[in-house]
Parts: sequence; structure tokens; C-alpha cells
Amino acid sequence: MQTPTPVYLLTGFLGSGKTTMLNNLLHLAPKGKKVAVVLNEFGKVSIDGPIVKEAGYEVAELVSGCICCTLQSDMIRMLLAIRDSKNPDIIIIEPTGLADPEDLSRAIRSQSVLTLRAIYGLVSAASYFEIPPRLPIVNEQLKSAQALLITKCDLVTDDQKEKVVTALRNNISAAPHYFIENGKIDAPLLFPELYGINDVATSTSATSKEESVHNSPIHREDFVSMVIQIKKNVSRTEIEEFLKKWSGKVVRSKGMIRTENGMELLQWTLDSVAWIPWKEISEPNLVVIVDKESAAQIWLDLLIFS
Repeated sequence: MQTPTPVYLLTGFLGSGKTTMLNNLLHLAPKGKKVAVVLNEFGKVSIDGPIVKEAGYEVAELVSGCICCTLQSDMIRMLLAIRDSKNPDIIIIEPTGLADPEDLSRAIRSQSVLTLRAIYGLVSAASYFEIPPRLPIVNEQLKSAQALLITKCDLVTDDQKEKVVTALRNNISAAPHYFIENGKIDAPLLFPELYGINDVATSTSATSKEESVHNSPIHREDFVSMVIQIKKNVSRTEIEEFLKKWSGKVVRSKGMIRTENGMELLQWTLDSVAWIPWKEISEPNLVVIVDKESAAQIWLDLLIFS
């Protein structure tokens, strides 16, 4: 009888630093160890996939849907296919930042050849208090986690970090927490199988909330993912002014844009904007995830860049 393949979930709201942390883990993985990565993106175009692939890793992707509901059966088939064909040491799943992990974790536990080792909930110390209170999915993601990874601690003071910890402990979860700076992680602590260690950095194993059902009051229906090809050169200032204008309505933006500095990868979140030099591509796509009520107006503003 084969040993079940360990599976880890990296959950967290849009822009909490999941892909950055994942890339750092992949660079740290010991030689000879195989890490399989499954990415789920909310829109029809994948941006995170190419970012991870650029580092030289194979990635399985599911787009235009959510693996905790509409794509759940596809996800299970993909996990089983990865196990059979690649025989990885671990599988890491990065769901869309709008996913409720409970249904997803239940589906994984239904497969005897897979074992859900841990759900890690990522929360940005820089933007946690800026997330609109009408987004309860953020707290639901963190309540499901066996350990909380407080990211972007390099962007805040020690006092701000402690305020986030206090809020999490008082309102959401008493799970152990770990501070993450610049996406750098203690890989042996979080993913011990890669280092011949048995214990994971959680207070309990990944157990199910038996009565939980997928009834989050905010999910895909409340947001729209828009994709636009920006073939002409635009300035960083123009893009940042657009995002500033729609602050509070745009919850995430990422993609490749040709600026005054050449091709660059834009990573915009509620708490930060980053421009990263990128290789030249013929069809650069920008993904913008927005509040559904403002989508039409935002799309009209986006068209000036096309």
C-alpha cells in the first residue's frame, strides 16, 4: 500500500503574499526533492503561473473558476494525476485569494492516497486593517488555518505587527503564528517532509469542520476579474493614478506592462505596489479584480490603456 502524498494549502486574501512565499520555498527545496504546485486563479488568464514557471518549476493551473466549488472535481482529478505521474514528495495548492478552503480540504480528505498535512493562512500585516469589513471571506480563510503566517512584516513596525496578532487572537484564531519578512520562510518548519522531519508547525493536524458548508456570504459573485492587453507603452504614473482613483474598488491588479523602463511585472495589492523587470512578451496581459458594482465604470477607464 502506497503512503499517502502530503498536501498543503496556502490560503489568504488577494495580495497576501502567497506566490512570493511559494517562490521562496521552491528555491529553498533540497535537491532531489519534488514539489508539485497547483495554482488556481480567479480570472481567465494566469499571471502567477508564468511567474512560478519562470523560476524553472512545473506548475499545474486551473483558471476561470474556484477550486473550492466550481472546479473542485477538476482539482481532485489533477491531484491524482500528479501523484500518479510525478510521485512528488509534497503537493502545494495555492487557491484563489477569494476561496473558502473548507470544501477544498474536505475534498482532499476524501481521497485515501492524499493526506492534508496543514492549511496555512497568510495575512498581510501591512493591509489587514485596510481590508473592507464587508469581506468576511478573509476571516473564514484564517479560521480554517492550523497556523497563521503574518506576511510583509518588513513593511510595518513592531507595534503594528503586535496589533495584527492581537486582533487575530481576539477575533479569529488562537493558532500559532509566524512572522514573514520579504516572503522568506522557515521551510523545514512549515514543510518538514522535504527535510526528513515528521512534525508540522501547527497546533493540530488539518481536521475538518464537519458541519461546514460552502455558504460564505461573499465569493466570486461579488467580484469581477477583467483582463486587458496593453500593447502600447504607458507610464508607471498613469497606471498608479488609475489604481489610486479606484482604491477600495480594485482589490488586486497584476500583470505585464510595457512602461518607460521596458517590460515590467506589476504587482499591486491593498498595501503596496511593485514593479519588477520582466522579459519581453508579445501579448502582455493585465488582470484587475474589482468590486462588481463598479466594474463597468472601471472597464471604461481601463480602455484608455488599450
